[in-house]
Amino acid sequence: MFRHLLTLLTLSASLVTAHAQQAGSPAAAAKPSAGVVNDWLRSQWTNASPWDVGAQIRLRYEVKENAGNATGAGASADFIKTGFNNDNVFWVTRTKVHVGYKPQSWLQFYVQGRDSRSTGDDRAVNSDSDQFELYQAYLQIGNPKEFPLSLKIGRQELSYGEERFIGKSDWGNTGRVFDAAKLRFEQGDYSLDGFVGRINGANDNNFNLAEDYEYFSGIYGTAKNLIPKMDTHLYFIARNAVGTTTVTGVTPPSDRDVYTIGARLASIPGQFGNWDFAAEFAGQFGTVGALDHTAYGAFLTAGYTWKESAWTPRLGIQYDWGSGDEDSTDGKSGTLDQLYGTNHGKYGYIDVIGLRNIHDPHLRFSAKPHKDLSVAADLHAYFLSDDRDSFYSESGTARGSNGYGRNSQFSKYLGSELDLVLSYSVNKWWTLQAGYAHFFTGSYIKSSVEAGGGIATDADWVYFQTIFNF
Repeated sequence: MFRHLLTLLTLSASLVTAHAQQAGSPAAAAKPSAGVVNDWLRSQWTNASPWDVGAQIRLRYEVKENAGNATGAGASADFIKTGFNNDNVFWVTRTKVHVGYKPQSWLQFYVQGRDSRSTGDDRAVNSDSDQFELYQAYLQIGNPKEFPLSLKIGRQELSYGEERFIGKSDWGNTGRVFDAAKLRFEQGDYSLDGFVGRINGANDNNFNLAEDYEYFSGIYGTAKNLIPKMDTHLYFIARNAVGTTTVTGVTPPSDRDVYTIGARLASIPGQFGNWDFAAEFAGQFGTVGALDHTAYGAFLTAGYTWKESAWTPRLGIQYDWGSGDEDSTDGKSGTLDQLYGTNHGKYGYIDVIGLRNIHDPHLRFSAKPHKDLSVAADLHAYFLSDDRDSFYSESGTARGSNGYGRNSQFSKYLGSELDLVLSYSVNKWWTLQAGYAHFFTGSYIKSSVEAGGGIATDADWVYFQTIFNF
């Protein structure tokens, strides 16, 4: 692991040196670009403007030690020193190619293919491989500048707010799409979406189809300055499933009818000087299997940016909470359903924890030493929300073997995580990224693993990534 960390530090120094050399030269004024391919097409063909042709190629190298989801043991082997090969070193590549056509201002056709591959992955279920797949294909009717209603039908990404409950999961090598219909009302500072669809799961070597046993629907509204200087989000989401889902990486326990009501308030950038803050609250009700379901989630953040200082550093504090179940025998379910949120980076970059039965207070620091370079550091501390419930993985699965389970006799403290991430824009179409994370195991993990006859250990993660957008 140390050699990977040394490589990361060497890369960081190289990037700092590179943009320090550039700092003395005034940057050329950026020209608006429609993408490398589109810019070329429009320079060669006068009738190319209705067309949108482009691609993205992403290559990532990952190293995980002691939290690599050991073959046959899954996340329940995380943080165990002996008895499992829970290390994982692998490459993932993802290529997306899209073609859009907009013959009228109110009419658009869009098709996007995706090819996802992985090499060297030791996991029993390889969720990062899905070759030659139709990723998006939709028809969009409407132009909010001409009429407030628009309709989008077909295979599409859904993304709302901070993606706590509905997100495209872009870090994942296969992403996330829905076969859905979305009706949108948009006028001035107000918008209201209504959508209904089915999750589309990755199924390598087969054409991806929507989940037959589940409907996912909701209403999501936004308003600017409804409360002065604030963005307001209100939503209602329904997840109605019959039978266990077969979508890769998602394992709900049984049938469910879960309804989520939530609200988010966020400061409009610049309205409170150097300060920014946001608060989001969500409540759930319904049924999970034969159990009555009631659960809650809360997300609070505040930060200060030194806008007049070099590097414009920002220091923030954040708290994320997902409720747990206090009694496995009372006929009730109290563990928050994280639905289809994007978890990566929100609850730690090493991806061992999701939004279920968790307290996650953390500090966030970011800065821009150069206009093309950003650096970020996060420090998390994790505690079980209820020690009578399980310790859940990033995907939402309860760890239930190798000593893990409902261990109310142990401390609630799971551990801490330190994350470091760098991102450098070489030019308008090429980006480099690198990151490192270390998870410090806490008393709950140590006691659980020892109870299962193992020895607990910390976990590490390093990644290098390059993205080309054409």
